[in-house]
Amino acid sequence: MKDTSVAGDTQDAIEEEKEAFIARVKGVYGSKGKKQALELLADTEKLFMNSNVSEDTKLALLRDFMDIFWEVKEENRRKYTRKDYRKG
Repeated sequence: MKDTSVAGDTQDAIEEEKEAFIARVKGVYGSKGKKQALELLADTEKLFMNSNVSEDTKLALLRDFMDIFWEVKEENRRKYTRKDYRKG
């Protein structure tokens, strides 16, 4: 018999993380933000579950998402960090 406890624990952790994310979004952006976050998660999940999308394309999308994240993070750092706190 195959032990699925690790996979189950991982799936539970992912669901808990999603729920915490949705709660944070609702706290910051309200019901409209929560709805948008749920739609984004559902659409992203559908995209990555789609067997017609190659693994290379999925990896490229992940890289693009990470690039966008780091670009926005850097822009926010420049925008919201006091000048006397900035390095360089």
